[in-house]
Amino acid sequence: MIGDSIELGNRPRGRSGVNHLVLGAVASLIAGCATGIGAIPVLFFRSRTFSHRLKDLFLGFAAGVILAATAFSLLGISLVVGFIVMTALDNLLG
Repeated sequence: MIGDSIELGNRPRGRSGVNHLVLGAVASLIAGCATGIGAIPVLFFRSRTFSHRLKDLFLGFAAGVILAATAFSLLGISLVVGFIVMTALDNLLG
């Protein structure tokens, strides 16, 4: 039977024997902690320290960095998995 070969606790592992689920969870936890640590300095500034224009500049820069990282990291994968027309359509739609 199909279910006979699957045992409880026998999770998929890569070539190195690392559980990908645990590795992904740990990497996400590290990224979340790094984001929180990077935001700590903002707590020590008063709202009068930065002008509204400077806050807009910082927010726009951060948004651009995130969009670029997302687009460039996913672009290669979508070209490998799909084809160029679908990749272009996905990027145009959002």
